[in-house]
Amino acid sequence: LCRDAAPAPGAPAADAAAGRDGRPLGAALALVALITKQEIVLAIVGGVFVVEALSVIFQVASFKLRRKRIFRMAPIHHHFEMQGWPEPQIIVRFWILSVICAIFALSTLKLR
Repeated sequence: LCRDAAPAPGAPAADAAAGRDGRPLGAALALVALITKQEIVLAIVGGVFVVEALSVIFQVASFKLRRKRIFRMAPIHHHFEMQGWPEPQIIVRFWILSVICAIFALSTLKLR
């Protein structure tokens, strides 16, 4: 069975999208950022993803060191769900933050 074949009907879409599409795209973005020496700009553009990853890192470190959690659940979008925010509200707010991060990152680029 070929791993790159289309998922069977009824297969989880998240498995197909995250496993095959997300990693190569992220690797390509990282490669372009490294080649153009714009690593910081990539971290700013991907601010929401950086915060999501850092929330997991901080949660695990805090629990291992202090036996206390920082968030109700990590990644941070689950923390907001546990606080009672509806999922569409979280999604829209993360979109807004993504646009703000992208505009800020573009404003840091030097035009020649």
